[in-house]
Amino acid sequence: MVKVREYHLELENGSIDIDEWLDLLKHNYGYTNLSMLKKALMIIGRLTSHRKSYGNEDSRSANNLSYLTIALDLVHILASLHLDINSLIVAAFYYPINDNILAMEDMIDHFNGSIVKLMANVHGMVAISEYYGNRNKSDNYKDQSIKIRKMLIAIIDDPRVALIKLAERCCIMRELKYYPQKLREKIANEVFEVYAPLAHRLNIGCIKWELEDLSFRYMKPQEYKRIALLLDGKRLNREQYISKVIEKLQQHLSSSGISAKVTGRVKHIYSIWRKLQKKNTEFEKLYDIRAVRITTQTIEDCYVVLSIVHSLWGYIPQEFDDYIATPKENGYRSLHTAVFGPEEKTLEIQIRTKDMHQEAELGVCSHWKYKESHYETTDNSDEKISWLRQVMKWNDEISSTENQEEKTKFVEHNRTYVFTKDSHVIDLEKGSTPIDFAYKIHTDIGNRCCGAKIFGEIVPLNYVLKTGDQVEILISNRATPSLDWLNNNLRYIYSKRTKTKILSWFNKNSVNSNKVERTKEVLIEELKKHDLESIDIKQLSKKLGFNTTDSLLVAINNNKIKLKYVLQVATEILSKRQKKCLATETNNNYTTIKRIYNANVSVAGEKNLVTKIAGCCKPIAGDSIVGYITKNNGITIHRSSCKNIKQLKKINENRMIAVSWISGGSNFYPADIVIESIDRPKLLHEITQVFANNQANVIKFDYNHSKKYDLIVKLKVTIEIPSYQILNKVLSQIKQIPNIVLAHKI
Repeated sequence: MVKVREYHLELENGSIDIDEWLDLLKHNYGYTNLSMLKKALMIIGRLTSHRKSYGNEDSRSANNLSYLTIALDLVHILASLHLDINSLIVAAFYYPINDNILAMEDMIDHFNGSIVKLMANVHGMVAISEYYGNRNKSDNYKDQSIKIRKMLIAIIDDPRVALIKLAERCCIMRELKYYPQKLREKIANEVFEVYAPLAHRLNIGCIKWELEDLSFRYMKPQEYKRIALLLDGKRLNREQYISKVIEKLQQHLSSSGISAKVTGRVKHIYSIWRKLQKKNTEFEKLYDIRAVRITTQTIEDCYVVLSIVHSLWGYIPQEFDDYIATPKENGYRSLHTAVFGPEEKTLEIQIRTKDMHQEAELGVCSHWKYKESHYETTDNSDEKISWLRQVMKWNDEISSTENQEEKTKFVEHNRTYVFTKDSHVIDLEKGSTPIDFAYKIHTDIGNRCCGAKIFGEIVPLNYVLKTGDQVEILISNRATPSLDWLNNNLRYIYSKRTKTKILSWFNKNSVNSNKVERTKEVLIEELKKHDLESIDIKQLSKKLGFNTTDSLLVAINNNKIKLKYVLQVATEILSKRQKKCLATETNNNYTTIKRIYNANVSVAGEKNLVTKIAGCCKPIAGDSIVGYITKNNGITIHRSSCKNIKQLKKINENRMIAVSWISGGSNFYPADIVIESIDRPKLLHEITQVFANNQANVIKFDYNHSKKYDLIVKLKVTIEIPSYQILNKVLSQIKQIPNIVLAHKI
């Protein structure tokens, strides 16, 4: 593991010399212009608080590192991966922004748009950890983990996002010993199941091994300690043995004219434990406890070195692998061989070129061309293709519990992964809609679906779901599938499986045409009996949530909906129609209002002047108001914020006059309010009941379906109220009515 803290160059007073630190970064990693990074570190260095918590957890870490110290850790890890300056800046701000010490909006004032965009993408991945931590423990644990991994890959469209997140996980893992045990276990499991496999698929060995070893340490602490003790117990003898092997190899390589570097190779604890489990053997019988790596200049030299090694010691045939001729799926290349070395002890030897070694440590990072001013992302670049190949091949990490068909479909372009409201991941075909989602959850949910929300916002039922959406289905016991859902042109459904389930419902619930016709006759007779013959049955069907008249008649015939309730809704439709007519005919509403308002407004201290309330903004007692002197109609009272009064003031400021409300009056004022709701039976009745209960007189009423969404109904109502308190009470009670989306004063 990299000793990052030793790289911080602390001064005698405990502060960090940022300039000297940046000079060292330039020298070690070849960066030139670090002025923007210095600016970022200076901003972070001025933060007085220390990081005491992990994300939104209540548990506190005992380490209390400064935000600058953690920023330097992250920057150093990413600099070792040769990332661009923008990535280093984003990484430096990761924790201050994640902990709400700094706001994302603040970055806009200091850095360019590409940095802010990358920052937003990185923090978008925080949702993975949040959903991962909120999973219901009774769920299929492995299945949810697999789907989380798939989603993680599906939402990454910039390789740097994944690398910054991997570096951040490294920092967390290095500090994990300071966290409470329960939190340690949660983070370790998340890293082991999600992020270590991601590092492996991207072939970033330097991060993969660290994440695996550290997460293994907290997941299986006893096994970790046992292997660590076994390694420590023989460390001195093993190091002496490896030194002799290196010396002998260097002599033979030099005499053969081969320029190569020979080093002892550190074996990772998790890798040892995994081999012990796989081979069911003892520690001393592992071939690669003692290991050497030889780095050459060319591929030809690799094979020459291999022949020299095999001429020195007898090799173990079953332990030889040529990953140069046949690279691993993640791009890893090297020659692996095991021999009976000096003293007949088993010895593993890896042989690779310098480029291969860099690829093994840095993975896809070694291919990307980063620049200090920008990040190259051409659509046809080799770097982008390399990235896509790696993420598409990550099915090696998929659990063996999945069948082969699922493996071949893994994160292909025809899949969409969405969350339920309870944070479960649902795998759908790309192009799926909320109705497809509802039927995937349960057939009954699909049959009773009447609406959908994405992240809490109402969407139409033919909305195309996107990976990462959180979906909530609205259901009603009166709702039934619609024949419109089967209309391909309307695109309500995508999945053939969904179509089959809808057709099945109609087959089970259909009735013959004679029964439908007889039900229609009965309905018409009942409408006439109750003086409701003017009600259009098609309009009545839609009001009840049925797209066709036949659907309503089938529901009545099957006793899915009571005829008594149908008549009740018809009565409400007629009542609404009559109110509309009354509002149209009554054009003198504001004559009455004018007379009432005269008594409640004081104009420049006078109480008996002719005034009228402006129809454009309709101020209510309590609003900030201003008067405008008209030529023939006295003084018009406007809200101070009214757009019209602002224009009038520009035209003739001399006509403006100070006015104020007279307290203690008992008059009524008009107020315009707007209400939006999912349309359903009895909705209008429940809203008008609120008006009646609060003695709010309705003087104007407009009722229309939303142009954007068929399911949404929009009401614009003018009511007479005595005060703001009553208005707020009315709005509050309306918002409590089921399916109301919004209600506010215009």
